[in-house]
Amino acid sequence: MSNVNVVRTALAGMIQTNQYIGEPAMKMPNSTLNQKLAIHPGVDLATGEIQKVVYVAIGNGGHDFTVGANGRKKWIGVHHTARHAALYNQLPFVLRRVSEDLDVAQRQRYRLRRLEEHHGEPYVAYYLRVLDMSNVVTQMEIRRVQDGVTTSIPYTPTLEDLNPTPPTLIAGEAVTTTGEYIATTAKVPFEMSVDDVQEFVNACEIIYGEEGYAVISEVAPVAGVDRLLSGEFNGVTEEYTEVIRAQVTSFISTAYVMDFFTDGVKITLDIGNVEPLLNLQVA
Repeated sequence: MSNVNVVRTALAGMIQTNQYIGEPAMKMPNSTLNQKLAIHPGVDLATGEIQKVVYVAIGNGGHDFTVGANGRKKWIGVHHTARHAALYNQLPFVLRRVSEDLDVAQRQRYRLRRLEEHHGEPYVAYYLRVLDMSNVVTQMEIRRVQDGVTTSIPYTPTLEDLNPTPPTLIAGEAVTTTGEYIATTAKVPFEMSVDDVQEFVNACEIIYGEEGYAVISEVAPVAGVDRLLSGEFNGVTEEYTEVIRAQVTSFISTAYVMDFFTDGVKITLDIGNVEPLLNLQVA
């Protein structure tokens, strides 16, 4: 979709930098969705565990409405900053009565499970989806931005790249960007099937009393580590797979009014980094 706003978080930089230097990421207060949602906030990484960006969160706080010059309301994006550690209004993918909880197989697709009450009734909510990484391949590409349109071609280093010649900078010239970028990217599919959409719509109807609030206007890839923990399942304590140290790595603005996506939703999350190519130019 066009005009998508993507903000990489400072937490993503911290996670990546610690991996570069081979050190465990330090635990920081006020940085995890576990703390935000009170889901096993005291459990943390064991020695040697590395966070992976294999989860995704959704919310409906990434938009607002304003009145245009013609007196009509219009949709506007409410964007995040790199300092933010959580969505404006995270919503669960699934919200069911405790007696109708997901079974063991169904739970494998979700994380950040918690019990909560709505309108005096107990429910179980799931706030993260596990991304399907089975066919994801990391690749490099050169991206060219011209007149607001981005095109890309595959990139592999050349002999010239391996044996670089330093540029000669003379008076009156400066180093500037060329409008070309080298991206290291892993394109990860995030799909919500017809049943997934209905689960989300049902969750919003329970929370708000109306299906019309089933809007996804913010999406967030999340890093974390899976851990077997104990939870309450219809009055019985059992082990289940939960995520710990869940930290948002970026925020993506979207505009999905789910009432109009009854056939499902398919989004490609572009996980990676982009470096600008530089050029000499007369100042």
